Amino acid sequence: MIHLYGNYGRLRQACLLFQKMGEFWGVPDTWTYNILISLNIKNNKVKLATKYFARMKEAFLEADVVSYLTLLYAYSTRKMVREAEELIREMGKRDLEIDEFTQFALTRMYVESGMLEQSWLWFRRFHLAGNINSDCYYANIDAYGKRGYTLAAEKVFICCKEKKKLTVLEFNVMIKAYGIGKCYDKACQLFDSMKKFGVVADKCSYSSLIHILASADKPHIAKSYLKKMQEAGLVSDCVPYCVMISSFTKLGQFEMEEELYKEMLRYVVQPDVIIYGVFINAFADAGSVKEAINYVNEMRKSGLPGNPAIYNSLIKLYTKVGYLKEAQETYKLIQLLDEGPSLFSSNCMIGLYTE
Repeated sequence: MIHLYGNYGRLRQACLLFQKMGEFWGVPDTWTYNILISLNIKNNKVKLATKYFARMKEAFLEADVVSYLTLLYAYSTRKMVREAEELIREMGKRDLEIDEFTQFALTRMYVESGMLEQSWLWFRRFHLAGNINSDCYYANIDAYGKRGYTLAAEKVFICCKEKKKLTVLEFNVMIKAYGIGKCYDKACQLFDSMKKFGVVADKCSYSSLIHILASADKPHIAKSYLKKMQEAGLVSDCVPYCVMISSFTKLGQFEMEEELYKEMLRYVVQPDVIIYGVFINAFADAGSVKEAINYVNEMRKSGLPGNPAIYNSLIKLYTKVGYLKEAQETYKLIQLLDEGPSLFSSNCMIGLYTE
């Protein structure tokens, strides 16, 4: 009943029932306290869970491994370093083992607290004991990589390789870590080495590397990986093309972006409104009315509606070339949208009227 009340968020009733146990149903045992600890943590009441843990020991009940791991995981995910380390010491004295799920939570706690040396020592302890599976290597690489600790992520990857537990997940997350750390050559080299380890790149592998390179203004390098992705039959939408086209647009290389657009159509990949928006805005910046309108017409033929970004780009273009009538028609379309006209489009119209 205590567990049932807690699962439905009725902690007050659960606590009242616990208090009446001694009077009506007998003394609470370790299992009872574990339920209360778990329920309070589930409801983000860690201090109260800690109090029940202390009361259990005061009642001369021996906390079991479930008691410790439940509370330890809660401390770890909330970066309560001092409390977590105290529990670890207690577990060590009683030879209670920490599972790999909690081990990763502790490593992440140290990483997120900026305690890199402690995080590495903790990870290495479990790695050397052989108590880490592939999923945990993946999670540890990601914990370091996403915070820019590229060298630490690389060390975990090497450890995983030594244990012969590499899968596509470890490669993907390490490629991502290299991207965050701006190690673009290493990201490409790692991707290219996958076959050597008997690992086949998946859609995420290609998409991640293409996005990393395109975002770093290296679309020419990314283009070769987009071609390989297409040959592998892994391009199912226009997202990788959109990333590439945006990158070439940023570099002012319109011929390359148009080449990619034609390639996309050859592969029967349907463009979305974002791709059309990129083209229309690029030609609006260049003051190229004919080219911009061609993509507006292409978008309409595809049955895609305009959006505020596209209409604003068109008004910017019409303002630049002095096309009042066309700007008025576009402004009316913006007025029909839920968002209404932006300050930018309204200022453009005022500018046109005052010319």
